[in-house]
Amino acid sequence: MEYVAMNGISYLSLDDELLELMFEAGFSQLNLALVSSDKTVRETTKRPHTLDAYVKVVNKAHALGFKIVSYQILGLPNESLASMIQTMAFNARLPVLLGASPFYRIPNSPIAHGLELSETDFVKARLTALAIETESFSRDDIYTLFVTTRIINFLKGLPITETVSLTDLMTHSWPDSRTRVGFELLKLLADSGHLHFWDKSKFVENRRFRAGLFLQLLSNAQTIACQNGHLIHVEKFDGLVADPRENSLGRCDSLSHMRSVGGWV
Repeated sequence: MEYVAMNGISYLSLDDELLELMFEAGFSQLNLALVSSDKTVRETTKRPHTLDAYVKVVNKAHALGFKIVSYQILGLPNESLASMIQTMAFNARLPVLLGASPFYRIPNSPIAHGLELSETDFVKARLTALAIETESFSRDDIYTLFVTTRIINFLKGLPITETVSLTDLMTHSWPDSRTRVGFELLKLLADSGHLHFWDKSKFVENRRFRAGLFLQLLSNAQTIACQNGHLIHVEKFDGLVADPRENSLGRCDSLSHMRSVGGWV
C-alpha cells in the first residue's frame, strides 16, 4: 500500500521527525503549497511561511526519497509577472516537480469582496478560463508560464546521472519516442524562436506561447534540478531568438496574430 499527501500540504506543519514517520508509514509523495517565493505575496494570501522552512522540508523529503510536487499560483491580482518568474525559477532549482495553479476569482470569496461581478465573471470563475489580466501580465503570459512548467518537468524527469548542460542533452540520442519528440520540440524552439506541439503527424506552431518569457525564466533559473538531484545547466539555450513582436517580459505587443492554442507533449 502506498500513501500520498495531495492537494498542497502546508510545509509549516512538517518537520524532520514527521517526514521520517510519514516515509516509514509508506508515504511516497508530497504535494507542497509554496504559492509564491515573494514574501509580500505570501503575506497577502495569508501564508506567512518562510522560504528557509520550505527549503529545509524539500531537502529533507528529497533525502528520504519522497517524490515532491510544489504548487505555485499563477496570476494572483496582486503579483507581478517578474515575481511569478522568480518563484518558478526558484522551484526549478530544487528537486521538485512544478505544479501550476492558474488563479480564478470565486464569487463571494474573500479576494472578491467589494467587487461588482457580472454574469460573465461567474462564467469565468474557473481555472481553465485564465481570465485574470492586470497591467502587469496578460492571459498569454499566464498560459506561457503554465506550459513552461510542463517543459521544465519534462527535463526534471530525465534519467541523467551527472551534471550536464541543456545544449548537450539536445544532441544526445534518446531511445524512447516521447523524449525524442520532446527534444525535437526544444530544438525547433531554439532554432525558430517559436514553440510547436506535436499532433502525432506533424509539428504545429503554438502562437500563444511567448518565447521571450520562457527565455527569461531559463536565464533567471540558470540550473534545473532533476527529481534525482542531478543538475541541468540552462543559462545557454543556443539559437533562441525571441519573437520581435514580444517585449522584454515576453508579452506580445500586438495580439491580433494570435489564433491557436497548443500545449507541450
